[in-house]
Amino acid sequence: MYKKILAFVFIAAALLLTGCGKNRINFPGFVPDEYQDRLGKVVYANNFDGHSPLFGMVMEGPGKAVVQDGKLVMDSPDMAGNLVYWINSQMPANFMMRFDFQVQSEDGLCILFICAAGKDGGSIFEPSLPKRAGNFAEYTDGGINNYLLQYYTQNPTHLDDTNSELRKNAGFTLIQKKPAVIERGSTKEYRITVIKDGGRIIMLADDKVIVDGTDETGPYGSGFIGFRQMKWTKAAYDNIVVRELK
Repeated sequence: MYKKILAFVFIAAALLLTGCGKNRINFPGFVPDEYQDRLGKVVYANNFDGHSPLFGMVMEGPGKAVVQDGKLVMDSPDMAGNLVYWINSQMPANFMMRFDFQVQSEDGLCILFICAAGKDGGSIFEPSLPKRAGNFAEYTDGGINNYLLQYYTQNPTHLDDTNSELRKNAGFTLIQKKPAVIERGSTKEYRITVIKDGGRIIMLADDKVIVDGTDETGPYGSGFIGFRQMKWTKAAYDNIVVRELK
């Protein structure tokens, strides 16, 4: 309960302040100093304590999303298939995001899609785009562009793959691969931070770098953010905040 109160105070403060000089706000956890004074307005915030905490979120694939104990908990009932859960709000081209993350299953794989847009730069929800139902190729080589950040993996079919990855889609182009930061089977709650600044993309778990790579082939701009889980995964998310970078 104490943690939830602190999180609510943080989100409320972020909504009131713009992040410039005198109103400097530190995201809980490690954030590079170069970004602290560039924090702009809050463009999305959800601590899953409101009356309609899942309003404005879109599920693709056979997934289930519920709020339990003030957290978003997602899985695929009977392990029916993979899922992607989108925040249905277009984010700015440059932003800082944070959320709390905890694995609640023995096996799993978690990915964050950012800057997702149609290949013409439009919304990923345009009716003219190919339908998506959680299948991997629909997001890596389909009708949309995005960056893929793989930050947790315990895939029972690929136990030798323990790396974190940053890739550019469509095309599944590898930008960076690093050893995993979040250990397999960990039940710890991690504070995840994501920074998108031009072509540079950083992801941290607490103060440890998951990926820190640069797209040198033409960075993507504004788009949508989606949480992907493979069918074996059950995970909890909380205190999502996205702020633009000035």
